[in-house]
Amino acid sequence: MLASVDYELKLLVDPDRTLGEGFEPVGDVRDAFDIDEPQQMVMQFVDGVGLVLNEAGWNVRLRAFEGEDELQLTYKKRYPIDDDDIGGAEAQAEADGFAADPDEYEAQVEWGPRRKTLSISKKVELAPEGSDPLDLPGEQRSRALSAASIPARLEEQMSPVAVSNVLAEAHLFGPVRGERWKGTWHGKKVSFEVWHIRALPGEEEKPIVEVSVKEDDREKARKIQKRLRAFLDEQGWLLDGDSLKTEMILERY
Repeated sequence: MLASVDYELKLLVDPDRTLGEGFEPVGDVRDAFDIDEPQQMVMQFVDGVGLVLNEAGWNVRLRAFEGEDELQLTYKKRYPIDDDDIGGAEAQAEADGFAADPDEYEAQVEWGPRRKTLSISKKVELAPEGSDPLDLPGEQRSRALSAASIPARLEEQMSPVAVSNVLAEAHLFGPVRGERWKGTWHGKKVSFEVWHIRALPGEEEKPIVEVSVKEDDREKARKIQKRLRAFLDEQGWLLDGDSLKTEMILERY
């Protein structure tokens, strides 16, 4: 069996209705979620020409947070979930060998209004590169760090030579900066995140704004997602669609 699976419920909200000047949440949002002060974040992805890793269902991400003395390197394998068949995605991950490493990988269902994805992640904590932990490493250093901790499952699925070759000449997608506010909603911890992703040519640049809640129990997660979506819709904040941050970053950087 896989390691314990949790569920992250993610919903997009309208930046025009939820953010004020300086991309800070407006008063109604602060009151609704009783949110605290922001935490700065930054992330970037490493992949090769043609997004070879992404096409194989893998993402390699470097991420750092204000106030935390570590650089977080994550290797993530994604399993799309069809027709709400979470069990089928879990069975495929187990067949791919992830159940044999319960202490090394974390399993999570990323749960949007239309799309669910099972993510199996290996996280590696590294020392920050400089005096400012939010200064992520450049392209050459990111390649070296990513190549130093390649998970065995990734090498099995693509071959060690293929993965090493991809990372040796990989491109850096980012960095992308964001802010996170933590709060509560009906007794559950909630995150309100703002990400400043580059716009496509000719498009207006607007931040991506997400509200998310985590839950360990699947049926409770289903109910919370429904209630949170209804609440955001009643406030006039909800945007239709799923959060596609990774896809947007890989497309635009």
